[in-house]
Amino acid sequence: MKTNNKLHPVFAYILDCIPGDLMESYGLDKEPETPAEKLQFVYDTFLSEKGYEIKRIGEYKAFQD
Repeated sequence: MKTNNKLHPVFAYILDCIPGDLMESYGLDKEPETPAEKLQFVYDTFLSEKGYEIKRIGEYKAFQD
């Protein structure tokens, strides 16, 4: 599914699934508050956790996994 509509229900669902206690769990300096900060956190976490898979099968397929 491709969408870049910020009012799309999937976009809202993804943002709602990002927990509010990231500072404690991940040792962040500042809690992500805006949608851009939350999505950047998810992307950075994805890169750190799936780095090997990204190199092996590509970013898109690693994210699907």
